[in-house]
Amino acid sequence: MVVTPAPAAESITLVASARVVTYGGSVLLRGVVANGGAAQNVTISASPQAGKTIRSVLTVTTTASGAFSVRVRPVVQTVYVASTAKSSSTFLAINVRPRLRLGLIGRTRGIVRVSAARSFVHRYVLLQVWQPGRHVWVTMKRVRLTRSTAGISPTIVTTASFRVHVRHGSRLRVLMPRNQTVPGYVYGVSNIVCS
Repeated sequence: MVVTPAPAAESITLVASARVVTYGGSVLLRGVVANGGAAQNVTISASPQAGKTIRSVLTVTTTASGAFSVRVRPVVQTVYVASTAKSSSTFLAINVRPRLRLGLIGRTRGIVRVSAARSFVHRYVLLQVWQPGRHVWVTMKRVRLTRSTAGISPTIVTTASFRVHVRHGSRLRVLMPRNQTVPGYVYGVSNIVCS
């Protein structure tokens, strides 16, 4: 009597090139369908934020080795899953930071722009200055975001202008803490500018 073992069950792995992306950026999703056939269709589905219905994003085809990849551009925190007719991967969450941009107008005025898929009017950012002696960023003031304008859908740009008084050559940035970015986003940090 010859006993033939049952073929191994099909399984899917799914990983990302990064687990956090700044708004407007992209992430490469890669995976492998183990014990599956070549040229197999894999559906990549996404659930933006918690509580929303999973929706199909697109379908990709595996290589001869069962590998597949796709680049995605989440606009809010999104959970991805890869599936075939026989199996599904574990859920993979990608977090998104709002895109913050700090600029100076002359020596005494600053402007901050926050880009995301929703408005942040009435939220605030923290203006910070670098203290080289202590090697830390120190918060100078809160800046309340006051105005929003529509960009290319779904982008909304929320802005604020403010007065700033620092020594010439100081390094400045703005930080938006997580309690000001939720739901859908994690904390964000702007570019650094010199006064």
